Amino acid sequence: MKELLNSNRIMEKEREDTHRIRQILENEMFVPRETNLAGKLFTEKAVIVTVHGVRLIGENELRKFIRQASQSSSSKVLTKNEVLDVLFIRSDVAIVSAVQHIRVQHLNESTDAGKGTITFVMVKEVGQWAIAAAQNTLIQNLPFEWNGSHQG
Repeated sequence: MKELLNSNRIMEKEREDTHRIRQILENEMFVPRETNLAGKLFTEKAVIVTVHGVRLIGENELRKFIRQASQSSSSKVLTKNEVLDVLFIRSDVAIVSAVQHIRVQHLNESTDAGKGTITFVMVKEVGQWAIAAAQNTLIQNLPFEWNGSHQG
């Protein structure tokens, strides 16, 4: 009976943590890049690989990259993450699979610009979830038909 109670508590905690992780990663629809870093979203030494293959290490480098992107033609690119799956490796570490919907803003309209597959490593530090690593890959057409279970 004690094992069942512990199992129920673990499942409830994972449900709560999954909900919190979804809130962090899906927080607002099509958030512009320059506002994505409000609050503590990343660990101090986070490693992020962008959809362009650029590897960024640490919050300072990530903020600098976003600042530069916001001053370029990329400033019109908006993204929204759709979490597909959260897998807890430990109670304080989760692997999150998501699709990143990419849109381009032009005047008062936004148009679809594709999708990316993004994987996050989330860690819980001092009771708060933060991104420790992320890898983003642009979804492209394959030269054959793929009917896998996790299509973007």
